[in-house]
Amino acid sequence: MLLGIATVAFVSVAIVAYTDGWWEEAEGEGSATMRTVMRSITPLQAPRMMDLPQVSIKSAAKIDIVFLSGVASTSPMIEERTSKLTGTMLSARLESKQKDFEERYNKIFSVNDKIDPRDIAVGRAALSNLLGGIGYFYGQSKIALPKGFTNLMLVMFLCQQKNGDKYIPYWPAALYTAVPSRSFFPRGFLWDEGFHQLLIGRWDVHISMDIIGHWLDLLNSDGWIPREQILGAEALSKVPEEFVLQYPSNGNPPTLFLAIRDLASGIHAKKFSDEEAEKISTFLERAYIRLNSWFQWFNTTQSGKYEGTFYWHGRDNMTTRELNPKTLTSGLDDYPRASHPNDEERHVDLRCWMLLATNCMRSIAEFLKMDSALEKEYYKMSKQLSDFGTLNKLHLDDTMGAYFDYGNHTEKVRLRWFDIKDKDAMRRELLRETEQPPQLQLVPHVGYVSLFPFMMGAIPPESWVLEKQLDLISNTSILWTDYGLRSLSRIRNIAQNYHETGFFWENYDQKNKGKGKGARSFTGWTSLVVLIMAESYPTLHSSQAASQPPGDRGGDGMGAPGSRAVALGAAFLLLLVALPSAFLYLTSSSAAPAASRSALLNLRPFSARCPPAAAPPLRVFMYDLPARFHVAMMTPDAASANATFPTWPPSSGGIKRQHSVEYWMMASLQDGGGAGSAEGREAVRVRDPDAAEAFFVPFFSSLSFNVHGRNMTDPDTEADRLLQVELMEILWKSKYWQRSAGRDHVIPMHHPNAFRFLRDMVNASILIVADFGRYTKELASLRKDVVAPTRIELPFEDEIDYSEFSLFFSVEEALRPNYLLNQLRQIPKKKWIEMWSKLKNVSHYYEFQHPPRKDDAVNMIWRQVRHKLPVVNLAVHRNRRLKVADWWG
Repeated sequence: MLLGIATVAFVSVAIVAYTDGWWEEAEGEGSATMRTVMRSITPLQAPRMMDLPQVSIKSAAKIDIVFLSGVASTSPMIEERTSKLTGTMLSARLESKQKDFEERYNKIFSVNDKIDPRDIAVGRAALSNLLGGIGYFYGQSKIALPKGFTNLMLVMFLCQQKNGDKYIPYWPAALYTAVPSRSFFPRGFLWDEGFHQLLIGRWDVHISMDIIGHWLDLLNSDGWIPREQILGAEALSKVPEEFVLQYPSNGNPPTLFLAIRDLASGIHAKKFSDEEAEKISTFLERAYIRLNSWFQWFNTTQSGKYEGTFYWHGRDNMTTRELNPKTLTSGLDDYPRASHPNDEERHVDLRCWMLLATNCMRSIAEFLKMDSALEKEYYKMSKQLSDFGTLNKLHLDDTMGAYFDYGNHTEKVRLRWFDIKDKDAMRRELLRETEQPPQLQLVPHVGYVSLFPFMMGAIPPESWVLEKQLDLISNTSILWTDYGLRSLSRIRNIAQNYHETGFFWENYDQKNKGKGKGARSFTGWTSLVVLIMAESYPTLHSSQAASQPPGDRGGDGMGAPGSRAVALGAAFLLLLVALPSAFLYLTSSSAAPAASRSALLNLRPFSARCPPAAAPPLRVFMYDLPARFHVAMMTPDAASANATFPTWPPSSGGIKRQHSVEYWMMASLQDGGGAGSAEGREAVRVRDPDAAEAFFVPFFSSLSFNVHGRNMTDPDTEADRLLQVELMEILWKSKYWQRSAGRDHVIPMHHPNAFRFLRDMVNASILIVADFGRYTKELASLRKDVVAPTRIELPFEDEIDYSEFSLFFSVEEALRPNYLLNQLRQIPKKKWIEMWSKLKNVSHYYEFQHPPRKDDAVNMIWRQVRHKLPVVNLAVHRNRRLKVADWWG
């Protein structure tokens, strides 16, 4: 039941109540009227109908509309509930919240004594709109088919696609992110988000970590993140079809390192409480493996022809319709680069981004005292990219004192009309004409890219080049205008446009007095005006970053800008993105002429929030197989429809008990996963397969071998084979098996001869085995499979250090007369007692029982299965990227 209340100037006007399927109107007092579109409907129709009231009011009025449920109940308390949600009480609450917001804003950004009071309101609006645009999106990105895709591959792939779609779907993913404009760009942009987080992180570090964590969860096994996240119908509706597909060879500036470096630097500067600092440290530690993979993707796929050089891959070197092929991946889409793209290019902005990322990774590694070998690698690269002489050799024009890109370039290109014969008709096309052959050279264009070494603090303060940078910025014939830097209009201009129009704009047109244009309500990186007002700039450069090797530095190694010039550079970086205009560059006519795969396998999903004290149980769906596949092999009575789950026969020992893991795993999933509290469970059964993280196949393959002809020549052996054939027919028909090729399915295969007829059909699944010595490497491996406790192999070695309570000898040593005895006699009694005590503490890991108990053998096995799932997910995701090896694997 709903009750709608409209008020004007806090005076009730009309009450429209729905009662028993009929609408009734009661007029009230006030300066407006409400006309209700009334319909005569029955209660059965009501849930599918909507009543749309029309309200007419005078200007400068306020309306409160309240929806109350349960108005037909015996005690609806309508007046009391309404009074709390309307009128003066609502106004008081809103004013209180607004006051809290303003006080927090003033405390964080401290702009009251720096900025015109009218412009303070502009900053608050910019922050509010950025925060209000944060959204949660869910869907699948569409990935372009890789280059070199053969026709045969394409035909085979399209046979699996619905409607013949010629793209590869990314895995279904969630993304919590800010957006540039919720009305025009309701989707996540990778390079925008790093800048968004410079502001959001200062407002609420927890939200910022959550957002960064969601973005890092989008890494694929190569370390690539799609640069535009077009997830869901809302996002897709706003994107032209030609821009929907994402290209795995294309990157975007790794701006998230800006926000991440700010987090780490903030800890050192004691900007966070102890609790926040601890959470940030945990976040950085858990994010590091993914950040490393992301960095290595850049280092391998965006590298240049020569060591230490980089260029944005993905430029179109075949286009005839562009004067200068765009570089969408750089974020500076139409900034002029080399006119004829090839692998000889060197892009100065990407080199600077790599320097920032390298310093950030090295600083975090040192701060968290992580892998010293990896830190040394980052130190080496940081030193290489920080080398001022190398930077100048690769990118500096000595005459201009400006930094330029390098590539196969000519200035003698133009667009002109050509008459093209098309069958029997003629048409005109505007095509590029090259009047002079290109040659390898610096690309003589002064603009944003020229300032990157200055902005990133790569220029020593004593260098003559720094003075040249300031000359270029203040030169009215090159970069400076009446509105500040070209494309960097002064803050005052944004504030003036906001006061005049009530909007923040995507662009500000320098040819039309700085008027806003393009998308309005564009409060993505434009909101960074707040940081410029507050003079709160990101930490871009560590003065110690490349000067001292690991282990040679005091403090935390995060460092601080080495000079005022570095801080000024950071300010210009914010200006670059916060104050965009219609023109992204200005040309000057006077200008002078890979990550190791072993690291990727360690990737595990993580949330930005700190982990709970204990992980929830693994959600397992168990196939409902007929009893002949499992318990009927123990006792014929178990095949009865009313039979309860049997206990393990005490008299059944020997080889059957040794390989009874399959029974205990199935038993652990009865009644949801065992008795006792959920705290001790490592796995719990779910009835909905869509909610499952893993799938258990309850086929007693070891018992089947032992029951049906153990000597492998009995006629009964055929029964074992037929069970395997029937099982595979069941699995192949399952859409859950099909979607992962069985990779997330758990199959006990403990006896070395279990499932021996069709085991190649399940070689991708998670197998529960006794050892790896009697299986081919194509079938079983420690990477994906689990060793269960036996007398053959040592299980759970990722959690148990057997050297603490065990002694190990080689075969050769064991065969030496009296060698073992002499070694044992040399062990002191104290050492024996210590080892025995440790053995006693871990003995429960090897005990099977039903119902299972915390940390017993079956729970340890399920925990091991959980540990294998990241590798499983990685394989599934790689398979979706159509790597041929994965297709047939």
